[in-house]
Amino acid sequence: ILSARLADQYQMPAICLAVEEDIYRGSARTYGDTDIYAAIASCQDLLLTFGGHSGAAGLSLLKENLSAFSDRIRLYLSQQGDYEPAELSVDLELEGHDLTLDAAHSLQILEPFGEQNPQPLFFLRSAVISEIRTVGDGSHLRLSLLLPERGEVTAIAFRQGDASLLYRVGDVIDIVFNLVSNIWRGNESVNLHIEEMRLSTSTENNSGKQRTVINRSMIAYVFNRLSDFLDVGQDLTFDPLHLAHWLSSDYNRPISSGQLLTILQLFSEAGLGDLRSQRDSNKIFCFIPVDHRIDLKTTDLWRGLYEQGRIEDASQSSLN
Repeated sequence: ILSARLADQYQMPAICLAVEEDIYRGSARTYGDTDIYAAIASCQDLLLTFGGHSGAAGLSLLKENLSAFSDRIRLYLSQQGDYEPAELSVDLELEGHDLTLDAAHSLQILEPFGEQNPQPLFFLRSAVISEIRTVGDGSHLRLSLLLPERGEVTAIAFRQGDASLLYRVGDVIDIVFNLVSNIWRGNESVNLHIEEMRLSTSTENNSGKQRTVINRSMIAYVFNRLSDFLDVGQDLTFDPLHLAHWLSSDYNRPISSGQLLTILQLFSEAGLGDLRSQRDSNKIFCFIPVDHRIDLKTTDLWRGLYEQGRIEDASQSSLN
């Protein structure tokens, strides 16, 4: 269990060992597509025993071989490249009216679930958070979600307590989840076990061209807000949806990810910052040292946006 939690937390394969009478014994869990069994097998001459599969393994070794094993396994894993998260394979997209006890009960005939028989995963769009809080020791997240055609349903995201900093009541989210039944004090109800969640992309996509418009007050706000916690030269790796959502909390109107990226691209073209993309949907931004006044209006991007009517004066109270 510990190695699985470490793999999830640090987003890389994890091996946990405990020593007893000069023999280390433990287990390993993979992350992404890395074959952890093959990694351990590459060190088999240093091991007493080992076994498992591509996703998990057990092993034992003499204390005197620990250092050599550590060096060799690190080298092997470093040659596998970045630990890309494995893509979730969703079995079916559901709507609110599909989340019934009958549906949860029907899935029980597929048990037991395991490596060769994974629990079905479902996708649900546009759920509204009506309540959100951490539970247990703060490592889990409990949510109440409002769904069209159904009403409220309870969900829990295990080992995702940190996500409480990213979401708040009223947010619209998309989720990937397991559908289960839960009995509490004699009452049985539908429960969603969330594997992944995100701010709903359908909400932003449906907002249309209005949210691609920026204005001078928004540009100044983004600059000042980021400058509050980001030192010059310090990289900020971020998900555009989440950062835009966080910035919106102190602004007088919502800021979309498109608006945020447009503003950061303006900073980049003007020589005020550097905006880069990662292989996933995340971006990296940092401020660049400057010793002179920066005029964003001199950039090609500003002129293009202005000609398209996508930059409005800060004195206007709404985006049209």
